[in-house]
Amino acid sequence: MDEGKIRIVFADQIADCDWAAGVSKSELISALDGYPALQEMVIQYIADGTYDSQGEVMAVIPEQAWQDAQGAEWLGGEVGDIEGMHSRFDEGPVGVGQ
Repeated sequence: MDEGKIRIVFADQIADCDWAAGVSKSELISALDGYPALQEMVIQYIADGTYDSQGEVMAVIPEQAWQDAQGAEWLGGEVGDIEGMHSRFDEGPVGVGQ
């Protein structure tokens, strides 16, 4: 399952929670029954307390968690034009003579 789909599944599963009353961490875990990777993500990344909306829950889950939940290895951010970057590495103590 790709990262975009796993977010959709997560959102669909927690959509029916009673947001008006606030949703606890344990209620989120229960709503994700049958999705152990998503439950583990909630256990690891969602603090105890109550949440007032789906968006509030989704906002506290880091990018790495989504990748971990789908079994991907975190590789950091996207790399752009490496050749076009000017880091001045060669001028520093480590880069001298490189």
